[in-house]
Order: sequence, then structure tokens, then C-alpha cells
Amino acid sequence: MPVVLPEFRSAWSNALEDFVWGVRRNVYVLVTAALCCGLIGYLVAKIRPQRAESYSLVRVAETDAVTGLQKLLQQNDFLARVAKQVNRDPGTLRDTSDTRVWQSQDLVEVHVLALDPDLAADVANAIVQEWLQVSSTGKQVLATAQVRDPALGEQVGTIALLATVAALLLGALIAGLHEMMRATFRMPGDITTRLPVLELGTIPDCRPGKERGQQEALINTSFRSLLQSLWSTGRPGKRPRVVVVASPKHGDGRSMVAANLALAFADTSRWVLLIDTNAHTPSLHNAFSVPNDWGLANVLREETAVDLYDFQHLFKRSAVAGLWVLPTGTGLIDLRSQHARDRLSDLLARARMEFHNVIVDTPPGSVPEVRLFAGSADGVLLVVRASKTTQRSAIQLAQHFSGDGIGVFGAVLNDWRPDAA
Repeated sequence: MPVVLPEFRSAWSNALEDFVWGVRRNVYVLVTAALCCGLIGYLVAKIRPQRAESYSLVRVAETDAVTGLQKLLQQNDFLARVAKQVNRDPGTLRDTSDTRVWQSQDLVEVHVLALDPDLAADVANAIVQEWLQVSSTGKQVLATAQVRDPALGEQVGTIALLATVAALLLGALIAGLHEMMRATFRMPGDITTRLPVLELGTIPDCRPGKERGQQEALINTSFRSLLQSLWSTGRPGKRPRVVVVASPKHGDGRSMVAANLALAFADTSRWVLLIDTNAHTPSLHNAFSVPNDWGLANVLREETAVDLYDFQHLFKRSAVAGLWVLPTGTGLIDLRSQHARDRLSDLLARARMEFHNVIVDTPPGSVPEVRLFAGSADGVLLVVRASKTTQRSAIQLAQHFSGDGIGVFGAVLNDWRPDAA
């Protein structure tokens, strides 16, 4: 059963959808951060010294009259006369004001920036008066010093608004791009359109908080539906019997899905074996209250023929009717040797004879052990967690199985929360 990989023609629409989702998901954080940035911008603009601008306008006859004025502004005696008019020390005047002049055709503008609006106007008028005293020929004062209103970008309220809008847009861009890079599965239907493999079911959120009876009924219904979908993937008259449950990353809920799927099989009056192959973090023996002092790791290391093991010794009966568990046992599960791989084949062959169905819970990812278990099974059920499992990791895992010629029955969306979609 080869895996069909995504086509590029749908990539842009999916990317846009991910971008919008990322913004929606973080909208409260974005708004809060933007308001904080706006407040900071307001405070900075309020605290920062605001300089007033004053200007005078003089009509001149010469086309280069501004050159002479600029030379005068560089002379200490000229500046001393200007400072005397405004009752300031020349050195202080240089520090507290900034003078700029330029000419447009026959008009010369004298601009003075200072913290005090009155000082800016007095300095501009004084410069013009001293300039006229030096030479008034061909000059006419059209406007005495006037204080210009602050530019829009220099107003406190405008600065705060611009800071808020800029922070909101930048935050939305970052959140949207981050979600595009993650590209997770969020809701039913995403698996088929984005992986895609056949989507076999959706498992709702299992967190505490809902009424226990209602929650259990919802979970049971979801797994019964998953069971029916899994059965429908087989050929007529040949339903899947040995199913490997795999997931790309730790925390996708793979073991929970394997355990509940085994319960769903057992609920149909079938004998079911649940095998735990995750020796690093075994959990199924605790879930079904069976001992883990001997199990799969021991079977793969020992020399006794698998067919000679006593049934009760090899398989641990759980409290659920029709459900047996083969825990990980002691030590690590090592399938590098031919001896271990042969014993695994013998074990699964006996499990097919003893049970109607075998569910194999594997470690996360595509480690060699997972692919060896999957190669001996009828197929793989992928588990992806809503808003957590990335499409990239799921595609990589599916590609590994496809490259090994391993069939993938489909995928199930785990931990779906309608209120978060």
C-alpha cells in the first residue's frame, strides 16, 4: 500500500490557511503585546525632550544669498550679537538651539530648533535682524519667526499609535510564519489533504474537566469508529490482524491509541494481544496492571523456541476479557542480530495463531526497530496529534515506511479540541 505524498499545487492554499491560523491562535497575545508596545512608545515620546521649530522667511535678490548667511553663522562675532539679543551666552546658545537655512529661488528660510518655543522664535528673529544689519540690500522680511506645529510623526499620540500598529503587524507576521513553518494537523480532514493518507478517525480531547461518563462514551464511540475504519481498509474477507501503531514524535498519544484500539477489538469478543515495544518508556503494563519482570526483550534474547513457551508465561492476561499484554520486559530491545529478528518472526507467527488481532505499540519516530516490527505486520496506523505533530515529521515517517514497502492503513487525528480549531 504505497503512500501518496502531497502535491505542490495545494501548498500555497495550505500555507495561507496555516498563516491565518497562527494569527488567530495568538490573537490575544498579539493584542496584549501591541498595547504594551504602544504604551512604551507613548511614555518614551512623553519623556523624550520635544524640540520646537521656528522659522522666518526672507525674500532676497541674489540667487546665492544663503551662502553668505551660512558663512555668517560660522563666525563667532555674529553669533555673539545674536546671543546678546536673546540674552544668552553664545556657548549655551549653540547647545540649546540648532539653526538651518536654505534657499528656494528668491526665498530664504531660517529654521531654528530649540526646546523652548519662545527661544526658537527669538533666535530666528535675531538671526534675520543681524543679517539685515550686515547687508539689507535686496532683502525683504516676509514673515517673522513663527513656531511650526510638530510633524505628524513627532506627536505623542501618533507615536503611540504607530508603535501599537507596528507591533501588531510584526507580531502577526511572526506568528503566521511560525505556524507556516510548523504546519501541523489541526482538524479532521487535514490528514487527507496534507499528508495525505487515508484518515481513519478522530480522537477527541481526553483531558480531565468534562463529565467522566460523557467523556468515556465519547472516547469509546471514537475508537469503535476507528476500528470500523481500520477493518474497511482490508481486502474483502481479509481484515487486518497485526497492526503496528506508530507516530513521528514523543507525546503524540501513540500508546493511548494502541491501548484503546486493543480495548475496542476486545469489546467485539475477540482475543487481542497488545505488545509494548517501547523499552525506553514502557507504559502499557501499568495501564493494564500486569507485571513487567519478563517480556519481549527477554523473548528476543533467550534460546528457548518460542513455540515451547507456556501460553500463560509468554502472554500476561489483563483484567479485560479477551485482552492479553506482552510487556517490554527487562533490558533493551535489540533487533540488530539475526537471532533476535528470527525470534521476532516466530513470536508474531505464534501470536497470529493464538489471537484474532495483535496491536504493536512502537517507540516514536522511524528507528530501525519500528520499521522491523512494521515489516512483519499487516500494516501501520499513524498517530498524529492535533496542533502538535508537524506535517514534515509525519511525511518523513510515511516516506520511510513507503520506501521499505510497508503498507500504511491510514492515520488518526488524536487529541482534537473543537474549541481550539
